[in-house]
Amino acid sequence: MKKLLLSMTVAAFLAGTSGFAQEALIIDEDFQTWPATEGVVSDPPADCENFSHIAGPDEYDLSYETGGSGKVTLIKYLISPECNTKRVNQGEVAENQIDVTTGFIGLTKTSEEGDTIGQMYLPQLSNVSRIEFAYSCTSSDRGVRLYTSVDGGETWEGPWTEDGPGIGEIIGSDTKLGEYVSLNIGRDNVILKFTSGVDTDGVSQNSRIHNIKIWGVPGSHETGIDNDLATTLGIYYNSGVGLVVEGMYASLGVYDLSGRKVFETFDVGNQTIDLSGISGGVYMVKAVDRSDNLITHKFIKE
Repeated sequence: MKKLLLSMTVAAFLAGTSGFAQEALIIDEDFQTWPATEGVVSDPPADCENFSHIAGPDEYDLSYETGGSGKVTLIKYLISPECNTKRVNQGEVAENQIDVTTGFIGLTKTSEEGDTIGQMYLPQLSNVSRIEFAYSCTSSDRGVRLYTSVDGGETWEGPWTEDGPGIGEIIGSDTKLGEYVSLNIGRDNVILKFTSGVDTDGVSQNSRIHNIKIWGVPGSHETGIDNDLATTLGIYYNSGVGLVVEGMYASLGVYDLSGRKVFETFDVGNQTIDLSGISGGVYMVKAVDRSDNLITHKFIKE
């Protein structure tokens, strides 16, 4: 059983007027300040096509909007802070919802053996609720693939579509101008992986990620705040099992993000709490241990 211990004191992380942790923008990255791949110039050629890809894997620092940081891993990639989407670079106007058209991470197409080798791994994140990103390709009707893993990368679900993780691709009508995607993820302790996409014939093609925005309920990794009290009381949510509590405590309550209490118990020790009776969503646990330390934990119930 993989455990996630993300307890922290109330004083360490409070958001919103209710005093409960709220969904926050964790990642907002447009790659415009990243170092350009060698050969990618500040005044790119008109076709913006002939850039060499780096084999990798390589790691790059990523700063979170909530104060923490992580590492992005790139495989068979290029970094272009200046180049636009293909048609925008050639003088056309984007007719979509891309916030940033300049700058991208380029993921190369398949190898001769047919394996997708252009990949971008985001750091493991706590309680991701949704993601928005903009992407483009070098021709029309091509896409990008997004996968998620909640077991450290051992298994992956996807590719994702607007309907969830399933069989299919995110393909726009004209990705040379760029496409905007918004997905409800609802995953805890999750790694997100982008790979190069496919065209309408199922042939993998180069893909470009222009900007990424990720929302969720930040944990200690995302806020950069460590909490020594996590060793006194362990709280984590196991999907399909319940809320697991390890350690002695005087009281424990579960609240929704409006501050409404949906569960409460007193003066007990190790147990698994059945939460099947509450609806899916983001919740806050508030517990008082035997030393009167107030500890909180955020989780997403599917």
